Amino acid sequence: MQPDRRRHQRGFTLVEALIALVILSFGLFGLMQLQARVMAGTSASKTQTIAANLAQQKIEELRVTPYADIDGDNGEPDVIHAGEGGTTAFARNWSVTEETSPTYKRISVTTSWTNADQNPESVTLSSFIAESTFAALEPVGEAPEVPPPSNGGGTSPVISVDNPYTECTSSANPCEVAKKKTIRPSFIVTDDAELSTDNLSITASGDGAKTAGSITYDTSSAKASQDILTPDDKGKTFTVTMSANDGANTTTITLYFKT
Repeated sequence: MQPDRRRHQRGFTLVEALIALVILSFGLFGLMQLQARVMAGTSASKTQTIAANLAQQKIEELRVTPYADIDGDNGEPDVIHAGEGGTTAFARNWSVTEETSPTYKRISVTTSWTNADQNPESVTLSSFIAESTFAALEPVGEAPEVPPPSNGGGTSPVISVDNPYTECTSSANPCEVAKKKTIRPSFIVTDDAELSTDNLSITASGDGAKTAGSITYDTSSAKASQDILTPDDKGKTFTVTMSANDGANTTTITLYFKT
């Protein structure tokens, strides 16, 4: 008597279908997680850009203010609702330091906000404003005093954190990385002036973290990168700071890590 092969074949096909369904489910779940991470990173990058633009806006407002009236916020920061549907609240503080020899005012504007994880983040832009007066004639042989040189057209550099460290800008929630490894944070840096590695710096500080090699800057993609050696021990915290200076304006942003 021959066994019923058809029943055995139908059962085997059902098992294959179930296995394929399980594999497909895992794949779809992973794809959904990846999409969520990409969307979160994109949203964080947009918020950082908005914050930088708000800081630049305040600098431009101060530029058209009479020189004698340029002053700090006196403890009364601006509160601005912007972003997706106006749901993100930004606090904008600014300080003014008057310098002499030559005479100019140093402006520093910080835009801060709370991200989706309820952690504080901020972006700081700095610039110089000189008093607009007719230059007095200088004695022959003496160079006239001038404010700090400017290579840019007045706008501050804009820095956006590139993947995979877009969510590492909160000191309350540092990103975890492996100890004794090399990470390579990268930043998108744009400005109205032509930038090079002479205008950029990426530094590491805290608990044994240090840079390795030299900073690189791709002008076609506007991406600046730097190898960072993480601390040798577990449980250490450190920061990576990106700074861009176009000769007149400075922008900085800091990433926070722990091993």
